[in-house]
Amino acid sequence: MKLHVKLSTILSISIILIVSISYIFNYATIYNREYHSRDIVIMVAISVISILAIIITNTLIIKELTSRITTLLEQVHWISKGNFGSTIHIEKTDEISKLGRSINQLSLFLLQLKISHVEKENKLHYQSSHDHLTGLANRTYLYHHLMEIKEAGQQATIIIYDIDGFKGLNDLLGEKAGDSLLSAVGKKIQKIAASHFVARISGDEFAVVVKDLIANENINQLVEEIKWHTQKPITLEGEEIRVSLSGGISKYDAIEQDIESCLTHAALALMEAKRKGRGEVVNYDRSMSLLSSEQIEIENRLYQAVKNKEIYLEYQPKVSVNSGEIVGVEALARWKDAKLGIIPPNRFIPIAEEKGLNLEITKQILFEACKQAKIWNTQELFIPVSVKALTFLLNNNRSLRMLY
Repeated sequence: MKLHVKLSTILSISIILIVSISYIFNYATIYNREYHSRDIVIMVAISVISILAIIITNTLIIKELTSRITTLLEQVHWISKGNFGSTIHIEKTDEISKLGRSINQLSLFLLQLKISHVEKENKLHYQSSHDHLTGLANRTYLYHHLMEIKEAGQQATIIIYDIDGFKGLNDLLGEKAGDSLLSAVGKKIQKIAASHFVARISGDEFAVVVKDLIANENINQLVEEIKWHTQKPITLEGEEIRVSLSGGISKYDAIEQDIESCLTHAALALMEAKRKGRGEVVNYDRSMSLLSSEQIEIENRLYQAVKNKEIYLEYQPKVSVNSGEIVGVEALARWKDAKLGIIPPNRFIPIAEEKGLNLEITKQILFEACKQAKIWNTQELFIPVSVKALTFLLNNNRSLRMLY
């Protein structure tokens, strides 16, 4: 029975009983009807019992209503504290029950809203702290991880890796294949360094953080494993690509160092590794800080040198041991800068590969070598000329087609 019908029925019965009792007493008074004392006691008893029954019934109904409303208020208060999803058991179908079901629906709706909000927050947090291409941690997350190490007063080793000649490969293969290459290299590093923190911190740079200063031989073993696995061929668009990684290592003492200086040291060690050649890994020492400004100047001036075609060739004769005659020459790339003087190949060629200038330089020196060979041949001097192409050009066939 609905609540308002129940209350109306109880109220109607109460009114009818009171009116009936009043009518009986009025009737007896008007007509001066004499009642025996027993009859009067019975009538009074009936009246009292009726009134008590009405009071008790109303009290029980009010108590039930109060209890149910209190339960709803407690549920609302519980939900207001963030306890979404909790519900109360409802069996009846009156108005209060409908209100209770509405509160249950609100609780479940708020739970779904909270779950959706948490999922969105987690997604945003993941996107802000992870690289979208490789799924690895990004530079922001790396800073956060190093800050945790610092706050814990721990020590760590930071290794920054860089794919040798990646810019040239990316220009050669295209952006899509370049992204696939980055993803493949990232997966390889993550697999080998699974127990350590791995991040992609810029275009083709990856960082590995090893907590606590473990023995140097263990660090060296990890470095060698990563180098060995990343040198295995990677198939992209039907072609096998071989890459190598150069790396810089820096020790991070959270008590004595700040995060930025530690990353700078690792980056300087990486620069020194690339100066030495492909696939090198170097530990940081203080002398590298002095070389960093010179390295930056060489990089800046190399762009102009390539643009102005300042890279020239020197020819090294190849002499037959048996006859002593010149049987050929090898063309060697050289660079003399107006400000810096002669820059040896082991300094500018790694930079050229890193900055994607290697293809253009190779085109220029091949053109010059062919032009010189033609001059010699017209003089009836047939001298074979060999050119040592920049290393990454030997890794795939597509690069040879790009030279024409």
